[in-house]
Amino acid sequence: MNPRSSDAEIERILGRISDAFYTLDTEWKFTYLNERAEELLVTSADELVGKTVWEAFPEAAETIIYGKYHEALEAQERVEFDLYYEPLEKWFHIIVYPSEEGLSVYFTDITFTVLKERAIETADVGVVITDPHRDDNPIIYANEGFERLTDYSKEEVEGRNCRFLQGKETNPAAVTEMREAIRNKEHVTVTLLNYRREGVPFWNRVSIAPVRDSDNNVTHFIGFQQDVTTLIEREQRVQLLQRVLRHNLRTEMNILLGNLESISEGICTTEEGINRAREAGERLLHISERVREIDSVLRNVPFQTSSQLPSELLRPAIEKAREEHPKAGLSVTLDVEKQILTTNGLQKAVEELITNALVHSNEPSPSLEITSEKASIESVTTNRNRPALALHFADTGPRLSELDRQALLTATEEPLIHGTGLGLWMVHWLVTLSGGEIEYHEREPEGNLITLRFLLANSAD
Repeated sequence: MNPRSSDAEIERILGRISDAFYTLDTEWKFTYLNERAEELLVTSADELVGKTVWEAFPEAAETIIYGKYHEALEAQERVEFDLYYEPLEKWFHIIVYPSEEGLSVYFTDITFTVLKERAIETADVGVVITDPHRDDNPIIYANEGFERLTDYSKEEVEGRNCRFLQGKETNPAAVTEMREAIRNKEHVTVTLLNYRREGVPFWNRVSIAPVRDSDNNVTHFIGFQQDVTTLIEREQRVQLLQRVLRHNLRTEMNILLGNLESISEGICTTEEGINRAREAGERLLHISERVREIDSVLRNVPFQTSSQLPSELLRPAIEKAREEHPKAGLSVTLDVEKQILTTNGLQKAVEELITNALVHSNEPSPSLEITSEKASIESVTTNRNRPALALHFADTGPRLSELDRQALLTATEEPLIHGTGLGLWMVHWLVTLSGGEIEYHEREPEGNLITLRFLLANSAD
């Protein structure tokens, strides 16, 4: 075979390589570049052949290219690495093959891939990728947003199915909808209650989509998680408060109009009717003011957990209570003082409990004792007990009514419809939003013992 025709055939073969490709001799001079290499380096082969790589691209000598190329040539071993080359404003994946004649360098432009990966990694939303071909469709990738959202590290979640975020209050219908969509290889978006690593609940808007290859076969699933707690919680609470206000408005207005009608028909005296009508109006005014106050608190709660010492949580409410009730016997003994998980609105809940105990007491000098002790809370995600701190609020006033207890312990709507328990309902909501628990006991011969339990901050599960 003619040597020249052989060389030409080799060049044609090298020119058809999809990756950019060039060769360097042992003196670092370019001996060949294919068309793709010319495109990516923005320089023609005629300009580069015969020049050293360090002469043609002096900035390369200041990067890891210099060390990697020398390493490959001296050790006669393949070298592979990624590099951002600032003069060309591109990311490259580079593979270097050494020989006695020099180096053969293959490189590809991975700028778009790197930017896409970094966009996903640094996105505010949580992103996970799962592998349906492995048992139980486990997570094989989780971004930093997912770590921030759930407080789980990548190492803790990779290899596990996403169901570990579910707990006792997670809606089974939403879980079934996701499961069916995955089984049918379809896109789905649901909003459901999930739990962070420390057991604190949050509303998670989850979008899952299948990833398909060129043959339309599903290779993976990608899931996006967004914390919509602020939106969901505010919407639910505002709607409830509006229902309460409308119900009580109708009730008290009916009483007011009924009394005016009784006056006009002579069924009762004018003074009696006016007094009853005034009482109805005052009750309505009180309820509307409480609804407006609580609505204002709920609208301004950031719904994000933070850590706080019990003394810091109690201090504003204690100072306010001592100023407004100077004759009250208010005792605070914190035998356990450790950082607990709270939300910003929790100080309002504590203030409500303290005020409720002092205002409703029949004694001229009401008493309230606040103490702390070690406790535990069962994790909703692992069913194991986690270390917690209990705050006890013990008063000597009248015992809570059944409706008030329902508002405090279950946050049901019935007490609110009857115009009672709005403040205690808010206490329940803010405490449970922090991942805490509430317990109530009657005291003998009279009084109430309300216990709030909060998870310790930074406690391992």
